[in-house]
Amino acid sequence: MKRILSLLVLLLCLFCLSASAEPEEMPDFTVQTLNGTFSLQDVLQEKKMVLINFFASWCGPCKMEFPYMEQAYEQYADSVAVLALSVEPKDSPDVLKKYADDLGLTFDVASDSELSLSARFTTGSIPVTVVVDRFGKIVLQEAGAKTSADDFLQLFDFLTSDYYTESVSLDGFPGPRAGVEGENAETLVSALGDDEHLTYLNPEDPFVWPMKAVEDGERLALSPSGPQTAGTRSSLSVLVRAQEGDVLAFDLKTACTDGVNLLTAAIDGTEAFALGGNTDWTSYALPLPEGEHTVTFTFSFRLSMNGSESILLDSFRLLSGEEAVQALAANPGWPAAAALALTPASPASKLSFEDPSQTLPLLFGETDFYLVEDSAAHLVIELPEGMNPHKVVLYAPGVDLITTPAENFSGETYALDLAMPEDAESADGITQFFLYTSIEDAMNGIPARSLTLFPGRKTVDYLISYMKDYGFTLSLRE
Repeated sequence: MKRILSLLVLLLCLFCLSASAEPEEMPDFTVQTLNGTFSLQDVLQEKKMVLINFFASWCGPCKMEFPYMEQAYEQYADSVAVLALSVEPKDSPDVLKKYADDLGLTFDVASDSELSLSARFTTGSIPVTVVVDRFGKIVLQEAGAKTSADDFLQLFDFLTSDYYTESVSLDGFPGPRAGVEGENAETLVSALGDDEHLTYLNPEDPFVWPMKAVEDGERLALSPSGPQTAGTRSSLSVLVRAQEGDVLAFDLKTACTDGVNLLTAAIDGTEAFALGGNTDWTSYALPLPEGEHTVTFTFSFRLSMNGSESILLDSFRLLSGEEAVQALAANPGWPAAAALALTPASPASKLSFEDPSQTLPLLFGETDFYLVEDSAAHLVIELPEGMNPHKVVLYAPGVDLITTPAENFSGETYALDLAMPEDAESADGITQFFLYTSIEDAMNGIPARSLTLFPGRKTVDYLISYMKDYGFTLSLRE
């Protein structure tokens, strides 16, 4: 049963909670700290950002990350404010003062007991970091401790830079500034192809890394530069003037975690393409409206999964007429269903519980329960029209599974076979699957579908008995 209760914790460990929606304004507040009075609006008159950290004196991960936060704060104290708010009611001013002195914290520390600001940012764990930018907008909410001062230094650098001129929602802590120069025009043409209709540009954003020329056998191609750390982005822009019916074709080779670290292409800022996974050299084509356009290819590194992620771009060309028609026809097609669905194929039977205390939603969230009598779970995923299978994430924390429908495509079906744990008189074999429509939803902990499988009737009986021992009535509808 301990494993069931830890499912949400495991999810938070893998996918930090972060805000990806339009930034919201942070309401003003005032709190008495160890150093005096902290008023958000007053502080934002002097500082370029405010980092609010929710913690407790008994929290080990909180105590571990504070020295890194302090180290970065000391370098940015002139332009950054940090406010550590304890969510533990027993953390009195005396307790907090000793805590801050022991860790050598020089930023503001206070109790959240009277302010109750943490109630606005409901999460299942601490520490939680909330970032308010110079415009008073909440641009980041993330759970989990950082293990390096570099994480905070990069965050402070990004939010305090002169380049930051409008609020930007962050999916996580940003990566470092680009540490290399972009390729010159001659090298870009040599690597990508000499088409008179195309002009290649390196990124102007100092926090976006340029693509660099690399050799792949006899090919000279472009590949993302920069460290493979969360928040690092590399990009290349292509300026193109298209006639009606033209397409931009290019060759692509990938070796990266599908659904997590993806290459996207945006036409004039609107995403038109996304792909990851493991593919050999393949041609793709993007249809273009008539006129002048900027097509930007961006590789976003979200999570370190396999240690080595690779994207290669080559052979850009503008095609028209029959060549364009043939290139579009060669693009991969994906089956479309009426709605998004995650279901087990037979042999499996749906379970329905009598749960008067509504305990199961607290343990499992909104989910469908199935009994699997076979040694393997046969799962089928259905995607509606327009949903990219490379962006959808299927996550099963109990069996360390992260995959996408695209990685499990066979014939006309997205199907996955997974060995089930042996049926036993414990809850350890209960396996939960979360289906997210994007990595952003995964980071926010918002599944579109959830499925919970029981490997045999003994597991079901154990759960019912376990709940009874704790005073909760749970029974199976036959």
